[in-house]
Amino acid sequence: MVNHGADGAVHELRGLLCASAPPEPESLRAELRALAGDDPSAASPAIVGALCSELWPAWRVPLVPFAVSSDDLGHVLAADGREAWLWVMGERNWAHTVEGLAGRVARRLGSGPADEAHEDAPEIR
Repeated sequence: MVNHGADGAVHELRGLLCASAPPEPESLRAELRALAGDDPSAASPAIVGALCSELWPAWRVPLVPFAVSSDDLGHVLAADGREAWLWVMGERNWAHTVEGLAGRVARRLGSGPADEAHEDAPEIR
């Protein structure tokens, strides 16, 4: 990764995450929307867990240099639960949702991979 400072690294990682995102999981979205209709309080953590399960396989490789685990990713996704909720409810399309979530993950990671920017892995929470 070419590091052009913190902003460049964030932009580059966001682009990598967006490019590696899986196709929209339409059947999952329908299941989550039904759950939200039945039990909105149970839906929020289910949405985060489901999105993490969908995104982690695709985003794992770009996040390896940052020492990010699937649990770390889940924490970031939970912090931006509104974006995921809007996707489930049909008010955001998948591309918009992925861009927003990728941007949040990239901003949380800061200036660069753990081995380049920090001796220890960055705190993502």
